[in-house]
Parts: sequence; C-alpha cells; structure tokens
Amino acid sequence: MVPLQFAAEYPRFLTHEPVQICPGFTAFDWERRDTDVMKRDRFYYLDCVREIACLEGGIARDYYELLARPDECRRYWWFRAVCQADIHRAMCACDWNPVEEDIS
Repeated sequence: MVPLQFAAEYPRFLTHEPVQICPGFTAFDWERRDTDVMKRDRFYYLDCVREIACLEGGIARDYYELLARPDECRRYWWFRAVCQADIHRAMCACDWNPVEEDIS
C-alpha cells in the first residue's frame, strides 16, 4: 500500500527519471529527459486528469490536486529514493534537490 500523496504520480513514460552520466558513478543529468515535449505531454496528461477530477470529484479530485502541486517532482523523487538504491544515490548527488519542473 502506498499513501495517496506518493501514489499520485505521472505514468512511467512521463516521469522525471534522470540520466546517469557515467555508469557506476553518482553523476546524473536531471534535465536531459525533461525536454519541452515531455513537459508538454505532462501538461496534457494533467489537463485530462483535471477534466475527469472536476466531473468525478472525491478521490479523483484529490489525485489531481496532488499531481498538480508545485512539489510534485520533489515528492516523487523523495519516495523513489526511499525505495530504490540508484535513485537514492542520485538524490544524494544533487543534495536532495532535483530540478523542479514548471508545467504551467
């Protein structure tokens, strides 16, 4: 079971995964995959979720509000770092402050 505040994340193909610059080292490029196309796709996804959330209300609305928060990227990475050693190393390498994203 994952609490909703951590389960509310973009689908895997729209996440904020960093690219490891050199395998075996702790150097990561947090922006390489965060292209304009990826940002646009996240915005489109969020807009679709918003439409459904407005119609359904309840937990759908809660999901949308969590996904739309400005700290969505940081919350995503914090939870991933708890569960995955490679992501933990990436977060340590960036002093637990990954690039924040503005999807508006």
